[in-house]
Amino acid sequence: MNWWQIDTLIMVSYGFVHSCLTTRPAMKLYEVFFPEWSWNIGMCVFSAATLALGIIYWQPSGHYIYVLIPGSPLFHFAALSMVTLLGLTIYCFRYTSTFWQWLGAHQLIAKLRGQKTPAPYRMNVQGIKRYIRFPHHTFLMLFFWAHPIMTYDTLLFSVGATIYMYLGTWHMDKRLESIFGNEWRSYKKVTGLMLPSPKAWSRLLADLRQPRNAI
Repeated sequence: MNWWQIDTLIMVSYGFVHSCLTTRPAMKLYEVFFPEWSWNIGMCVFSAATLALGIIYWQPSGHYIYVLIPGSPLFHFAALSMVTLLGLTIYCFRYTSTFWQWLGAHQLIAKLRGQKTPAPYRMNVQGIKRYIRFPHHTFLMLFFWAHPIMTYDTLLFSVGATIYMYLGTWHMDKRLESIFGNEWRSYKKVTGLMLPSPKAWSRLLADLRQPRNAI
């Protein structure tokens, strides 16, 4: 097998297994052996382990598309973009749950303190979520394209990650619709999945024209 076949197999395998584990039957099976509150921790540990395996067996192509010269303005722009996009990804978790709740840390602390575990999702339509339903997925997807070095294999990874992010976001959108029902369906009509819809752009422009305290 050549590099692109191995790398494609790694990405498809990771996406397939990860997607299967987030289905309702898989979650029910998990709860047979482990407590429900530990689901996020278990998934994060599994994701980290499989990601590490993917990195170990990833095959470089050896062919460069472009390399931004270290110290150049474009290199600094790319590096700053990566840091900014990663920071925005973590920040935007606050609109759905929190980054620490996604990792499972809040659930673990709540159990250790004998407190009620927080709900996995919440309906929040403030801030950037007035226009985009999954901004943390949007920024993470853009993060994959901001690297200052692009090779054939990193291009393959960026394309694969973009496709996986979109399909995963679509699946999550359906899950939240089943949880929140008509409230989520009404919310979908005026927002975009990962980019603002035409209606959302109109609302954004209207909001920008208003005084800040009126939004």
